[in-house]
Amino acid sequence: MKRLTAAQMKTKQELAKLLGTTANEITQAVLKINADLTAARESIDTLTGRYNELVQEANDFMASVNEQQKSYFDERTDAWQGGDAGVSYQYWLEEWSNDLGELDEIALPDDVEEPEFVAVDMFGDLPDQP
Repeated sequence: MKRLTAAQMKTKQELAKLLGTTANEITQAVLKINADLTAARESIDTLTGRYNELVQEANDFMASVNEQQKSYFDERTDAWQGGDAGVSYQYWLEEWSNDLGELDEIALPDDVEEPEFVAVDMFGDLPDQP
């Protein structure tokens, strides 16, 4: 074979075009994924911040209630505090003294890297003859 036949050159051109088109579609999909990840990060950061603000608000409310519980408990007699009602109340008081804790940062994957489409260039650059 001295050179590619007309049919082979046509097939080569069609395949080269399809490789390039598909490579471009992959690139566009990767760019969309990265844009979606950026939007998701922003949304999650905003929502996490709001959640943590609400946790702080709940913690403040719990602390306020707990102060009232402690005052009530302290105003009771030693006999009441040591009795079943006092012990039960103390368990309830302790549950309200816990800190809810904040939500940690949610880790999302890094951006997707665009692949190198070596085959597109290599195939397209193949000579048709020696």
